[in-house]
Amino acid sequence: MAPAGYDWGKLSNISQVYGSVSILISTVALAGVVLSLVFQLRQTRTSDEQSVRDNHLQLTSLVLGNPELLRAWSPPVTPVPFVRHQQHIVASLALGELLHRFRIGHLSADKLTVKLSGHFRHEIAREQWQREGPGWLRTMNAGDRRDRIFVRLAQDRYEASVAAGLPVAAADAFRPSASSGSPSPVRPRTRPLPPPHSRRARLERRRTRLLARRANPIP
Repeated sequence: MAPAGYDWGKLSNISQVYGSVSILISTVALAGVVLSLVFQLRQTRTSDEQSVRDNHLQLTSLVLGNPELLRAWSPPVTPVPFVRHQQHIVASLALGELLHRFRIGHLSADKLTVKLSGHFRHEIAREQWQREGPGWLRTMNAGDRRDRIFVRLAQDRYEASVAAGLPVAAADAFRPSASSGSPSPVRPRTRPLPPPHSRRARLERRRTRLLARRANPIP
């Protein structure tokens, strides 16, 4: 028999408190393990994407300087001069770099919008998207949420740039310097960007957020 002086009710309450604390500690520990696994998975994915991109850049650098290899790797949608096709590949690589930075979180949707607006100011970038944009749309719309947001923002910025006026022509992007003969940039033949607090800029940011929400609707 148990000693008569024991307060079993008090002991029971203490036991319940220790049990609750133990459950809480176990829950926190489990949450830490889950977060650690999520972080490791994200790091692994980022590392894999970077490895794939490095391999792609090595292949690109190999074929860009060799017309015969380029014929076998990436033929244009329609025939173009060889140099122009090289320029289109570089424009595509620039888009791929923006996509990679957006995927890993280095670029927000707002910053990406600014980058894409600058990209599509140029003649070659517009030509490249006009020729290859439909393929990007098909591929990225079959991807994850960030892929879909990226390609819709790219299409939106392309259409906005075309509506804004003429692009910066490839032949006019640089001109010889009067002193050294080295190229120097000239003013682009496009509409100036709106001030950050203007009504047009606010409408552009609102449109960007709307596109992002449409690409990832809240359930």
